[in-house]
This record gives sequence, C-alpha cells and structure tokens, in this order.
Amino acid sequence: MDKMLTMRPACAGDAPLLCSWWNNGALMAHAGFPQGLGITEQEIILQMKHDKASHRLMLLENGNSVGEAVWRSRNGIAEIGIKICVPTALNRHLGTQYLQELLRMLFKEYGFEQVVLTTSVENNRARHVYEKLGFVQTATFSFQTWQMPQPCNALEYRLTKEAYMCLWGQAF
Repeated sequence: MDKMLTMRPACAGDAPLLCSWWNNGALMAHAGFPQGLGITEQEIILQMKHDKASHRLMLLENGNSVGEAVWRSRNGIAEIGIKICVPTALNRHLGTQYLQELLRMLFKEYGFEQVVLTTSVENNRARHVYEKLGFVQTATFSFQTWQMPQPCNALEYRLTKEAYMCLWGQAF
C-alpha cells in the first residue's frame, strides 16, 4: 500500500498527543529538554489559542499523526521546526518528504523568499536532510536550558527560494 502523507493545522484535539511527545525526554533532548517539557494538555491548548504567530501542523501518514512541524514569520523570513515523533516513522525518508511539502507551501503559497531552521551539531540525520534539500549552514551558536548541565552547540541553516527553485524547480 502506498503511503499517503499530508499535513493539517493542529487543533485542541491534538493536545493529548502533543503533550505525550513534548513530555518525552527522548524526543525533546535535541531541543535541550532531556526530561521533556513538563507541560500539560491545558497549557498546550492555551498556547495554541494565544500564540497567533506560530502555525503548528500535524504530520499525517495514512491519516495517523507521526510528527509535527511549526513555522512562524520573523522579519519576512519563515522560521521552521519539524520533528518525526513516532518510532515506526523514522528512517523512512518521511521527514524529507514532509519538509519538501512545507518548503513548497512556504515559498509558493505564502511567498517567503527565505527559510531558516536550527538543529544541534550532533543531529547528523537532520543535517544530512537539510543539506540534501539545499539548506546552507550560516551560523554556529551555543544554547543552554535549565535541564542541561552544559551548553549545546547548534547550527543555523538557511534556504532561499531561488536556491530551492534551482534544485527542485520541477517538483515546485
């Protein structure tokens, strides 16, 4: 059976699943929260209701949620984050496919000229995907959260619409 990959806006009904993902230290360690966020479903619902700048999407495979993405506009640039959260969805190139669809949407439908994202230096799988899609590393920085005993090194990546079109124009 062919997999059908789609994205849809997150809603309050997704709060239980998001809560389980965000409180999972193994899933959140890459973002500096190895003990999870310690957030409640109600806090997630309130965040979705009041944070009008962020656009959270659920990543679906055959109608089942397998991950999430978020984007926001800052100074005309789309800042994004994407995460596959279901173990059986990992290592199947789904992240690449969802990221391509998110980029197509941001460049074509929303008219952004540039997309930026960050990842930890140690996240080799994500770095490979970003570079394969045309992202270029533009900065290195350190960050630390209250759960981290020492700072984590991270990378900023950027992709312009022009570079994306040169690489993926036919798929655009």
